[in-house]
Amino acid sequence: MFRFIYLFIYFLFCGQGIIAAQSTSIQFKVKYQQTPLKLNNSYTYNSNRLQIDVLRFYISNLEFYKQGEVVFSEIESYHLVDWADAKSCQFNLNTSQDLVFDEIRFVLGIDEQTHEAGVMGGDLDPTQGMYWSWQSGYINLKLEGTHQLIPQAPHAFQFHLGGYQAPFYNAQIIQLACASTDNIQIHLNLDQLLDKNDWATQYSIMSPSEKAVVMSKLVSELFTTAKTE
Repeated sequence: MFRFIYLFIYFLFCGQGIIAAQSTSIQFKVKYQQTPLKLNNSYTYNSNRLQIDVLRFYISNLEFYKQGEVVFSEIESYHLVDWADAKSCQFNLNTSQDLVFDEIRFVLGIDEQTHEAGVMGGDLDPTQGMYWSWQSGYINLKLEGTHQLIPQAPHAFQFHLGGYQAPFYNAQIIQLACASTDNIQIHLNLDQLLDKNDWATQYSIMSPSEKAVVMSKLVSELFTTAKTE
């Protein structure tokens, strides 16, 4: 009899624990010219044609804050967002039902400590195409395509932004106001980056450099948050 009561109480509390758990969805949406970005699509800006073929970037060290204090940190927080793979643009965090936060923070790229830990698996596996074997480091963001104003045929641009050592530390910390919800949209609007770039002179960044750091900082300022519909 006592054993039955004990088991009843045990499962009751376990059940409550299960009910208290919840999943918070994070979804990335990329826009250009106020519409969802389409890879391999021809866009026109000031009578010039632009096409984006590749957009991939790392998101890591994801945390929620409440009034400046950490209230949630994702364990082993590494996500490769590939705009060619819709599934990679949304993932779930195991949070609690009573979690309250007003800010989300994450790193655009991979931090120094992870680099120094060596090659890993999953989204960090070098076979993902986001690792410089010669540089022994991860590419934080990869953006490739073509632009009519690039002087050399085939008018292709390649921006591979990375670097984890001074003076070209590339990873960027992003802080965004965010109301408590179980569905969060993070938008990346590429207009300011693509329309203001000097395509006649800047169309290839393929190693850690000052230009890579400058462009990464600009990209980090293009993220905003919104609730999912």
